[in-house]
Amino acid sequence: MKILTSFPKIVLGLGLVVSAQSATLREQVDLLFPLNPTDSILSIDVSGDSVRVSVFDKEKSSTRTYTDVASTRVRTRLQESAANENVPFVQGIAAPDSTSTEGGYFSTDENSNSGNISSGRMNKLYYVTEQLTASAYFYGFALPMALDMNGDNALRMMLLSVPVSFGVQLGTVWGKPVYDAHRYAAEFYPSWAIASSYLLPWGLGVNNVFKSGSFIGMFAYPASLYFSRLEGTRRAKEPGRILLQNTFTNSGAASATLLFLTAHTLVTDNAPNDQIIPWMIMGGAVGGYIASDYYTQDYVTQGMAGNISNFAILGAMTGGYAAMLINGKSPASIFVPITLGYGAGLGVGLNLFKDTHDAYERPFYDALGMMGGAMVGATSFISGPKDFDDFRTDVGITLFTTVLGYAATHYLTQGMVESAPRNDTRRSWHMEFNPVPYAQATRKESGDITLTWFVPGLVATF
Repeated sequence: MKILTSFPKIVLGLGLVVSAQSATLREQVDLLFPLNPTDSILSIDVSGDSVRVSVFDKEKSSTRTYTDVASTRVRTRLQESAANENVPFVQGIAAPDSTSTEGGYFSTDENSNSGNISSGRMNKLYYVTEQLTASAYFYGFALPMALDMNGDNALRMMLLSVPVSFGVQLGTVWGKPVYDAHRYAAEFYPSWAIASSYLLPWGLGVNNVFKSGSFIGMFAYPASLYFSRLEGTRRAKEPGRILLQNTFTNSGAASATLLFLTAHTLVTDNAPNDQIIPWMIMGGAVGGYIASDYYTQDYVTQGMAGNISNFAILGAMTGGYAAMLINGKSPASIFVPITLGYGAGLGVGLNLFKDTHDAYERPFYDALGMMGGAMVGATSFISGPKDFDDFRTDVGITLFTTVLGYAATHYLTQGMVESAPRNDTRRSWHMEFNPVPYAQATRKESGDITLTWFVPGLVATF
C-alpha cells in the first residue's frame, strides 16, 4: 500500500493515516513527469513558471529532460525538497526554446514514457484546431439558423465566430500544458455532448430537432470542454484510459442500437418507432462508458482501444457478408448476421487485446493495412459483376484481402509497443482495510529510511 500525502484522502470510521513526513522529491516530480524505477533526479532548473527536470536512467545509461509549467506552490515545494535531498536546484536558467527536441515537447528517448504526458506544441495545435471547428459550427452556423437569422446578420455572426472562437480556444490553453489525455478528452466528451444535444430532442419528439439541439449544444459543448480539461488532468499519466472510454462508449451505443433493431425485426416487419433509437444510443453509450472502468485495472496503453475497434469493424464486415450469403428477404436476415458479427468481433477484440501494450500508432497502421487490402480486393469489381452471385463473390474477395491486409500489417508492426510506467492504475477510488497497526518503510535515494504508520480502520481513497 503506497500513500502519497499529495493525494487527498477520506478516512471513514476509525481509519487514520499518519505520515512521518511530506512527499519526497521523487514523489513530487513523479506527479509532474513519469519516472521509471531506475531513474534518478540529476537537477531541477526553474525559469519563470517553467520547470525543467533532468533525470538519469541507470538501466539504459541515458539522460532525459522534461519541461513543463508548474504553479508557484509546486515550484516552492520542489525547491524545499531538493534542498533537503541535496539535489541541484537552479533558478533563472532559460528553459529549452520552442525548437528544442527535449522535455515536455518531444522526448529524447523514444522508448521512455514521456510521450504519455507530453505537453507538446502539436497537442495544442490539434486541440485549438479541433475546438475551433466545433465552436465555429455552433456559434457561426447552428446558432444563427436556430435563431432564424438570415441575411447580413447571419453572415456577420458566421464570420465573427471564427476569430472569436480561435481567441477563446487559444486562451484556454495559453501557458498551460496540453497532455495527450487533454487532447483525447477534448475529442471524446465534446463530440458526445454535441451528439446528445440533438439525440435528446429527437427522443422527446420535438418538432424542430435541429433548432432545439443547437440551443442545448450551445451550453452542453462548453460544459463538456471544461469537464474534458479536468478529466484530462486526472488521466494525464494514463491517456489510453480515455481512448478506452471512447471505444467502450461508441461500442455500447452501437451494440444497444443493433440489438434493439435486431429484436424488433425478429418480432415484426414494421418499421420501429424512431423515437426509441436515440434513447438506445444514449443508454448504450452510458453503459459502455461505465463498463470501461471495469474492463481492466492494469495500465491501458494508447493502442488498446484502436485494436478493439478494428476487430469490431472486421466482425461487422464479416456479418454483412454473411447476410449476403443468406440472401434473405426479411430485415431480420440482415440485422441478425451483422449484429452477431459485430458482437463476435468486439468480444474477440476485448479478450485478445486486454493484456497487450500496443502503442498509439499501431491500430492506425492496421487500419491503413485494412484499407489497402480492401483496395486490392476492389479491383475484382472493375470488370463489373454480371449478376448477384458474381457481386457476392467479389465482396467475398474484398473481405478476404481486407483481413489479409490487417493481419500482415499487424504482424509487421508488432514492435510498436508502449511500456507501462510505474504508477497506481487502480480506479480513481478504492477501499482498504487495516486490521492491525503496521508501519511501511520507504527508502529515499539518499539512503535514509522513513516510516509511514497505519492504524486499524477503513480507508477510502479518492
